[in-house]
Order: sequence, then structure tokens, then C-alpha cells
Amino acid sequence: MEIEKTFYQDANVLVTQSRIVAYGKTYAMRNISSVDISENSKLFLKITSTIMFIFALIGLYLKDYWIGIAALGIAIIILLNARNEYVMIISSNSGNSNALSSKNRDYIQSIIHAINEAIIHRG
Repeated sequence: MEIEKTFYQDANVLVTQSRIVAYGKTYAMRNISSVDISENSKLFLKITSTIMFIFALIGLYLKDYWIGIAALGIAIIILLNARNEYVMIISSNSGNSNALSSKNRDYIQSIIHAINEAIIHRG
């Protein structure tokens, strides 16, 4: 009996030669044909943040400091939440599935690399 080889493991994701477990959902490695990354841009939030920043400048220029400071605070909060999100897409014989997402591209890439290694190991 062959021992299952682990290619990646953290608190939320496990990649072995026979399965992927991502946030409690399990995918059989034998059904996976490929894995890819997709980027969800937060362009609307970035534009909204820019508009709020302009309102802040206008408020401060007109010496209406409360409006300027409030608009600046809102712009900063929106901008902090406007980071792009990266999604790992698993392609299998039953279609595509968005397996997990993160604002950290390197995190998603490391999991994709592990899955590709497991696919190669599978043969």
C-alpha cells in the first residue's frame, strides 16, 4: 500500500497525490485536468476611492475640514478594500470550479504549483 504524498498543506488547504481539500471541499485529483488563476479587479472601488479623495481635496480647499476629513477617511477605507482578488480555477471532467480565492497572489500560485506537481506525479 502506497503512502499518500503531500505536496502542500496549511490550515485551510491540503494537496496530496489523490485529492485537494480547500476550505472543507474535496476534489479528487484523478478528475482534475488543469488548474489556473484568475484575477478579479476591484476597478469600481478604486474609481470610487479616487472620487472620494477629490471630494476630500475640495472640502479641504474650501476650508470645510469636517467634510474633507470624512471624505478622506472614506477614501482610505475604500482603497484598503480595493485590492484585487485572485481565484484558483480547477478544471475537471464536470466543468470549472472556483476552488479558493485570496488577495495574496503568491499564496494562490504556491497552491497551483503544488497541484501541478501532484498532476505530474499522478502521471
